Amino acid sequence: MAASVDRREPVLEPGSMNDPAATVIEALDRLNGVAGDLTADEAAQQLDAATLHVFWREWPALARWCGALWRRVNADLDVPSSTPADDDEDRELGGSG
Repeated sequence: MAASVDRREPVLEPGSMNDPAATVIEALDRLNGVAGDLTADEAAQQLDAATLHVFWREWPALARWCGALWRRVNADLDVPSSTPADDDEDRELGGSG
């Protein structure tokens, strides 16, 4: 028996894919809000069974995507900016004279 493929549409507000940056920021903000209000143990006790099941089912794929995006951004941020070597002597670190 072949594994079923999940073909559900993402649960997003209408028009939100027009601005994926705003969607990601809002999702992170909301999840951070829950994490700030409840410990993981409290969430496990207070969230209903259906919510916990959806979290259990969806989180592995989300965690892989988030991890891949984080590693990409981290690698991009980890690359030193390209500046000409002779500019090092001319740069001042604040102050005057």
